[in-house]
Amino acid sequence: MTDDTTTDTTHGQSLAGLFTCSECDHYERVGDEVGQGECRRYPPKVFPAQSPQGGLAFVSAWPRVRHDNRCGEFEQEDPPADRH
Repeated sequence: MTDDTTTDTTHGQSLAGLFTCSECDHYERVGDEVGQGECRRYPPKVFPAQSPQGGLAFVSAWPRVRHDNRCGEFEQEDPPADRH
């Protein structure tokens, strides 16, 4: 049974509600879509798609994720640089 309050043995913290995609350095919000973004941890993936002429085409895109998702690739977002 999986429990959302799993303990992070590295930091000794509860993972419930922590380390979500929106807090990750690899998360990029997409336009005006609330709660949606792209994971830019790795290069874009290539997907087959139908071309406008009806044939096969290939498009590349970063995986879409929700802001409240989380995964094992989390990296803390860098704080904004202090500009003097």
